[in-house]
Amino acid sequence: MSMGIPWIWKPGYSFPRKSQTKAMNSFENEKLELVESLFADDTTILGTREEIFIGRNSFMEVMNMFEEKCYPDKEEHLFFGESESESIRMLGSFVGRKRDNQERL
Repeated sequence: MSMGIPWIWKPGYSFPRKSQTKAMNSFENEKLELVESLFADDTTILGTREEIFIGRNSFMEVMNMFEEKCYPDKEEHLFFGESESESIRMLGSFVGRKRDNQERL
């Protein structure tokens, strides 16, 4: 069984509007599943395996333009549906139900 966040993307647009059900040009909407999350502090990047590091690099470029610092050692790489991600803590809870219950008891 595949785990992830279903997403509909229209090539050429950053975020498709819900009302866009038909393609406005020769490109058709694409359905994909976001299967990874890369986050640190209050920033989260979602994407497919191929997109996640492109998004990270783009984010770091923008941060550098504003003379902000990125701390790679604070990043967490979450793979949706994979057991190695169960010990990752996000928004105050562990991703894995068993680990989260143990920590709360």
